[in-house]
Amino acid sequence: MNSKQIILSILLVGIVAGIAGFFIGRSNEIDTTTRWIKGETVHDTVPKERLVPKYINVPTLLSYAEKQNVYINSNKDTSIITTNPINKDSAMLETVKDWNLERVYKDYLFKSDTLGTLEYNINVQYNRIKSFSYNYTPVYKKVTKERKRTFIPYVSASYSTFNIVGVGLGAYYHNLGIGSEYQYNYDLQKKGLNLQFSIKF
Repeated sequence: MNSKQIILSILLVGIVAGIAGFFIGRSNEIDTTTRWIKGETVHDTVPKERLVPKYINVPTLLSYAEKQNVYINSNKDTSIITTNPINKDSAMLETVKDWNLERVYKDYLFKSDTLGTLEYNINVQYNRIKSFSYNYTPVYKKVTKERKRTFIPYVSASYSTFNIVGVGLGAYYHNLGIGSEYQYNYDLQKKGLNLQFSIKF
């Protein structure tokens, strides 16, 4: 095989690789990314006219409150409750006291990365719900799809201080590249082929 045939073979390989890379490169992979984005918090209060029981059960036996020793820490959180037996007259008084107590219930109904957060605040006094408020912070699912080319063709040109110039074609598959380059040495007046392999980081 003479030099002319070698050069033609090199160019043919490069052209085929470039054309194949061009058309194959049009096929894409889809990279999907899912994110949960926090929305705006909703603050609301249930109207008082809706704070009514669905039905009322009347017990056959009455129970009286017993005297309680309640220990509350510096954060005003109830920590320990002990109960002491007392007589019926005192129980009536304790029942009235208990009836007048205002109890505050505050907690999360749920707290999730995918559902959001629902916090409630309930005040109870006189055996009734005085107020019912809540804070709801929703989250929204955002799916991002990005098309990524698996095959990317390229052309190259080079010059060396050894007075060698070259032109070539190739293609990348993901991060791996392969190509060929036709080179000519002006000092030696020789032609040759440079086969290239490369990796993208």
